[in-house]
Amino acid sequence: MLHKTWSVIRREFVERVRTKAFIISTVLGPVFFGAMAIVPGYLMSRDTGLKRIAVVDASGNEFGQKLATGLKAAKRRGENAGARYEVTRVAAAGRLLEVRDSLVKMTGLSKREEFGFEGLLLVSDSSVTSGKLQYLGANVGSFDDMGELERIARPLIITERLAAMGVDPTEVMKSVQGIDLVTAKVADGKLTGESGAATFILAYAMGLILYIALLLYGQQIMTSIIEEKTSRIVEVLASSLTPFQMMLGKVLGVGMVALLQISIWAGAATLFSTYKDKILGAIGVASSGPLPLALPSMSPDLFVVFLTFFTLGFLLFAAIYAVVGA
Repeated sequence: MLHKTWSVIRREFVERVRTKAFIISTVLGPVFFGAMAIVPGYLMSRDTGLKRIAVVDASGNEFGQKLATGLKAAKRRGENAGARYEVTRVAAAGRLLEVRDSLVKMTGLSKREEFGFEGLLLVSDSSVTSGKLQYLGANVGSFDDMGELERIARPLIITERLAAMGVDPTEVMKSVQGIDLVTAKVADGKLTGESGAATFILAYAMGLILYIALLLYGQQIMTSIIEEKTSRIVEVLASSLTPFQMMLGKVLGVGMVALLQISIWAGAATLFSTYKDKILGAIGVASSGPLPLALPSMSPDLFVVFLTFFTLGFLLFAAIYAVVGA
């Protein structure tokens, strides 16, 4: 019985591993994780040029000047990085629209001009009270650039509001600093060293991996059985082995293929997550921070439990697919 079942397992495993679809999809996994590690850093390393911004100041106070000073003090990322912006303050009291229209013609030019601008930041008397600043530029689609402008402008606006109310901005800013709730998981009366976020991500990842495996390989089991029934190969096979042996061999064979491919993907994700900075340094690309899908730590005991539940869950649902195909 075992010999016949193993023959079916080997056939299902070898036939699927040798297909172009398996090879291509297996290679695409490491490529995907490598792209998540390299592409953000590569794009950020390219964005090293000094951005020219014009602060169109139509306010009747010193806020426009303070904003221009704050932009000039902003630095690019990385060691020994220089200024992020080259700022030109343009006085436009009482003629904001006129100055804006004249400077728009010099903004976002396809060819870099000596007096061209990357964008215009419009400041009016209502900017402090309403908290709204208008930015016109060619890089409005860059979340990083827009976030940096908001990060610089927000404390300046808050400071101006507090000063107008006669409140010391320094003391207020100290009192409104955010708090961080640090979580740690406790299991069996002992600290595990894992945060609540890591625990959630790990549980979610386990369910997602099982779902992907069933989505990709459960249907293959059903399709394989349907094809054999359609071509009447099953009648030949039934003469040398029982239906149970054939079903078990198909489920285990396809399950081994699923484990192999997912193991390769998980290994690639772990490799890029652990050695991302070294890999980026080797190709001369600056680090872009942690991966957006950072992997939580998994103890050996938990890994064994995961494999057990994954195997049992896959066998259960794969058997259902096989029954439907039969």
